[in-house]
Amino acid sequence: MADTDWTEYSPEAIDFLYATYGIRLPDDMPRWIEAGLLPTEVNLAIVLHDQGFTPKVVSTAYMGNEPILDYFRRALA
Repeated sequence: MADTDWTEYSPEAIDFLYATYGIRLPDDMPRWIEAGLLPTEVNLAIVLHDQGFTPKVVSTAYMGNEPILDYFRRALA
């Protein structure tokens, strides 16, 4: 699933992600993309969602002096 544009996910994969992680790609990914994620960063959206972040909060959240998106991108690399 890594590096796949979220629009290319099968309906079964979308259902699996919703059942497993509570993120519904057709509804949630556009908001995450507006917050600064790339369409291929589904795993990052899942991690942020699991950590309790919302797309609205992500654009203003920092870990120390580092924007939270950059922090999690580096941590997941």
